[in-house]
Amino acid sequence: MKRTVAFLLIVCLCLPFISCEKEEIKGDGVMSDILFLGDDLMETSMVYEYFEELCRINGKEGLTVHHRTVEDARMYTYADMCKQDKDFRKLVKEADVILFQEGSAETATTVESVTKILEYANDPLVVCISYYGYPRWMHRNIFLESHPDFRYADSNTVIGGILTPEDSPVGYEHLYEEDYRHPNELNGFIVSLICYSKVYDVKPANIKWQGIEEKQGLMVGTPCTTAAELAELLSELHKGVIKHIN
Repeated sequence: MKRTVAFLLIVCLCLPFISCEKEEIKGDGVMSDILFLGDDLMETSMVYEYFEELCRINGKEGLTVHHRTVEDARMYTYADMCKQDKDFRKLVKEADVILFQEGSAETATTVESVTKILEYANDPLVVCISYYGYPRWMHRNIFLESHPDFRYADSNTVIGGILTPEDSPVGYEHLYEEDYRHPNELNGFIVSLICYSKVYDVKPANIKWQGIEEKQGLMVGTPCTTAAELAELLSELHKGVIKHIN
């Protein structure tokens, strides 16, 4: 009898720690289902592919990265898809993390649309991506009351900081396609570093990226002509993220 009582006491005392440990693991990087939502800006940057590469390089096992990009999409596009597309609803429901990029800094309907999307979700971590030219405050200020737990991958501030010095390793023209509107893959690499930092709550200095320089799309538009030059450029951009990220 005494042994039974002692065992029950031990179990009761351990329950809070067991529960906390599960929550800690959830927030400590074992989130295995990632969903990116955005428009053609996200698609040309390929940020979701570079994020997945960073996850692989940094030892995130068993992880799945999904993305949905529609030209000129807004968050209401995906709110409507939740109603109409059961496969998309399933992606939203299963996502541990949702990273979204609202097209053209749309703000009038953003809160309502994102809230509708999250009605189909299972309490994911949510990260708002602000591409260069779309300041974070455009979205952060409107989410402060309704969704205070959102995180912000503020590439607008980071890239702005990288481009400002006279000895900047790149210029604006190196981070965009020929139309000077759509971010290229080099831009996507920078954004992926910021997204990874925000999702897994790690300092950019602790993110490994070596190996990504082998992706062919990165060379397009850069001042580089060799793989060695590209690797050096990515190293400089990584340093810029370390310096400017909040």
